[in-house]
Order: sequence, then structure tokens, then C-alpha cells
Amino acid sequence: QCITCHGAQGEGNVAEEAPVLKGQHDWYITSTLKKFKSGERKNEKMVPYLKNLTDEDFKNVAAYIKTL
Repeated sequence: QCITCHGAQGEGNVAEEAPVLKGQHDWYITSTLKKFKSGERKNEKMVPYLKNLTDEDFKNVAAYIKTL
């Protein structure tokens, strides 16, 4: 699902206001996803994608992004 806005290689997409993910630290990705889901950090575009994901899912996403 991340590819839709952030690109296949995590390159980001200005038109979608989706930042570059490639090169981000895994702890930062995990922390940011948790904050989006909890509402601590606001991003209405992300909420539908995160509502059914678990902390374990966030770790898996971050591990994948680390490989880009």
C-alpha cells in the first residue's frame, strides 16, 4: 500500500505530498507510524492505511524500508 503514494523505491511523490522513505531509520518509521495511528501526529491521508495495522506490522514495514 505504501507504494501507491511513496513510490516503489520509497522515492516519495510531491504530487501526493508523500515524503521520501528510502534511507529513513527503522526506529523513525515505526515511531512515526504509531504517532499517525494514535493521532499524536496528524495526517488524514495515512489514517485509512494504518487503522488495521499492528505494531508488528509497523516493524515489518520499517524493516522493508530499511532494505531500499
